Amino acid sequence: MTRTSGQSLSYSSGTTSYPSFPGKTTTTTTSRLGTGRTSTARPRTAGRPRTTASALSGSNQQQIICAVSESRGVSPTVGLAFVNLSTAEAVLCQICDNQHYARLVHKLLVFDPSQILIMSTAASPKSKMYSIVEENLTGIPITLLDRKYWAETTGIEYITQLAPKEDVEALKVAVGGNYFATCCIAAVGCIILKSQSRPGTYLLADAQLIIIRTKQSVQTTEQAINNVVVLKHFLNSVDPIFEALTGARTELLREIREAVCKLCAPTNIETVQQMIGRVINDDVTYSSQPLDLRNQRTYAIKSGVNGLLDVARQTYKEANADVYQLVSELGQHHEIALELRFDNSRQFYIRVATSELEGRTLPTEFINVFRKSNNVECQTLDLVKRNQKILDSHVEVLLMTDKAVHDLIEEIRGEISLLFKVSEGIAMLDLITSFAQLVTTQNYVRPEFTDTIAVKQGRHPVREKVHTDRYVPNDVYATQQTRFQIITGAIGPFISVLCAHTGRGY
Repeated sequence: MTRTSGQSLSYSSGTTSYPSFPGKTTTTTTSRLGTGRTSTARPRTAGRPRTTASALSGSNQQQIICAVSESRGVSPTVGLAFVNLSTAEAVLCQICDNQHYARLVHKLLVFDPSQILIMSTAASPKSKMYSIVEENLTGIPITLLDRKYWAETTGIEYITQLAPKEDVEALKVAVGGNYFATCCIAAVGCIILKSQSRPGTYLLADAQLIIIRTKQSVQTTEQAINNVVVLKHFLNSVDPIFEALTGARTELLREIREAVCKLCAPTNIETVQQMIGRVINDDVTYSSQPLDLRNQRTYAIKSGVNGLLDVARQTYKEANADVYQLVSELGQHHEIALELRFDNSRQFYIRVATSELEGRTLPTEFINVFRKSNNVECQTLDLVKRNQKILDSHVEVLLMTDKAVHDLIEEIRGEISLLFKVSEGIAMLDLITSFAQLVTTQNYVRPEFTDTIAVKQGRHPVREKVHTDRYVPNDVYATQQTRFQIITGAIGPFISVLCAHTGRGY
C-alpha cells in the first residue's frame, strides 16, 4: 500500500474501512495484539498536557508500548506502532512529517504511551527526532534497541502469528509498503518477548486466554485453568441471552439481535463448547471464593487424561477431610467453638470468637495467633502440616493436567476471532441495558448529538451520588463560535468537576 494524499486506512476488529481525512497520513490499525499482564499505573508528569483519550489509550492505568522509527530526508517519513498490553490491541501508523515532527508529537500525546522504543543509532549522536521526542514527552522512559530488532520480516511474522486467521491476508495488504510501521511492530514484539523471562508473563493474542508459553510453572497452569473455566461459563451464558432477545419488539433491540446476536447464535459457539466439553468436566463452574476456586481447578479435568490423576485427587480429598476432622476434634477436646476458614496466603486456619474465650486463655498448642476485630485467628502445628500436604497434592494434580489444559487452549486459539465478535456483541447489549437502567432509576435523558452543545441542568453522575442534597446542576452551552468558556469562583474541586462533566460527559 502506498502513501496517498488525503486518505488513511483503518483496520480494527476484523473489518476494514476507508474514511477520508486531510493530511498526508497512512494509518493501519490492528486490534488484539499484545500481552495480558496487569498494567501498572504511571503517575502523570506535571509538565505534560492532558489530552483526550483515544480508543487505544483510554486512561493512564493502561500500559502502552510505542516504537518510533524514521527515514532521513527533508520531509521524513515516521513509522509508529502502539501496543496496548492491557486490552491486547495494536495500532500501526506511517506518516509524512515535517522537520519539526509536529504530527509525531501530536500522535504520541494522544496515545499517551508508558514507554517509547527508539533505534539506538538515533541516540549517538542524538537525531533531531530523538531530541524533539525527549523534550516534548518528559517523564516517559525511552528505551534504545539495536538496529537488528527493527526488521520488516519479523514484523510480518508477528502479525501473521497473532492476527485472526481470516484477517491475516487483509493485514498483509494493509501494511504493504509501510516499511517503517512494520519495523516498529517488530521492535515492540522484541521488547515483549524479552519480558518473557519473568515468571507468569504471557504473550497473548487475547487477553488472559491465548497463551504462548515460554516457561511452565504452577502459577501459569492455575491461570490457564481459570481462563478456560471462565470461558466455559461465558459460553454457557450466551444461549439464554440469545433466546431472551427472540421476542424483542422495539426497533433497537431487533437491530441488536439481527446485527449483533447472529454472532452469538448457539450454532456459532458449539464448536468451542465441544472442545471444552472433551476436556473439562460438565459440572465445573467459576467461583470467586479461594477454596471453591482451588477445588474447581483440582477437579476441572475429566478422568482418563493421566493414569495417576485420580490417585492424586484422592490424596487431595483425603487430606482435606483430615483437616476438617482435626478441627472438629480440637473443638471437642478444648470445648471451644472453632470455625475453619481458608485464604490463599495461610491456607486453612482457625477462627475463634472472643466471646468463647471469656475467663480463659487460648490453649498453648495454637500458634500464629493474632486478634482481628471480635475474633482470634490461629493455627496449630498439625494444621500447618496438613496444609502443606494438601498444597503438595494440589500441585501434583496441576502438573498432571498441565499438558491437557494448554493443548485445549491452543485448539481454542483457532476460534479466537469468533470469540472476539461474541464478546463485542455482548458488550453492546450490556451498554444498552446499562443505559436503560440509568434512565429508569436516575431519570437520565438521551442526548441528541449535533454541532452545538446545549445541556440544561447537567449533573456529574459520581459527584451527584456523594452530594445528594446540596448538588447544584449546571447549564452548558457551546458552539463553534462560542466555544471558549470562562469559569469564575473560588478555587476548589468543584471547578474540576464542572470541567470533567462538561468535557467527558458531553
